[in-house]
Amino acid sequence: MGKKMTKTEVAQIPPEIRELWGEPPLLSSEDLKAYDKLARTIIKDVAPTDVIEWLWIKDVLDLSWEVRRLRRFKITLIELKRDDELRESENMDQARNYMESEQGETELFLDNLGDWEKIDQLLTMAEARRITVLREIERRRESFADRLRKASSDLIEGECEEHHLASESGRRSEDDAGAPQKPADVPKPGVPRLELLPQPRLRSATNRAR
Repeated sequence: MGKKMTKTEVAQIPPEIRELWGEPPLLSSEDLKAYDKLARTIIKDVAPTDVIEWLWIKDVLDLSWEVRRLRRFKITLIELKRDDELRESENMDQARNYMESEQGETELFLDNLGDWEKIDQLLTMAEARRITVLREIERRRESFADRLRKASSDLIEGECEEHHLASESGRRSEDDAGAPQKPADVPKPGVPRLELLPQPRLRSATNRAR
């Protein structure tokens, strides 16, 4: 993984990443500044460390924007249906007062429940995909941390084992060097050294008889 960005750096989107992301998926009525603000907020919270995480950030960003858009569509749907009802009404003021009441809004909601549920399903799917991407980032970081922790432990244990073997070898060398040497067989003064003489070969009884 790349180095972790500082708080100042993390608020910035590198130019190469912006180019990789492409154009924001915005409708003509949507605000680019609001999209960019949401992007910076997500970047600060997640703090991407490499290109893979930047691409995941893009997915999270667009899915979060989609969730925001769909929630707005649910409200817009009711407002559009209200406007249709008002245009068809003969007494607009009376119809407006009714449509803007709790009873009138409930009636509008129930009349358009099928469209509302379709939007709600899309909203649920977008939220589920967003959560999945965030979990993938977390899982990837946990896996990296586990690998790093294992590599560090193996390195430490390997160094300890090498140090132990070197210490054992050093102690054996010191023991061998300090052990007393067996004295040579030197005769005492005034005492002749006995040497074994070869024994004469005895002839057998058969040979003596001859």
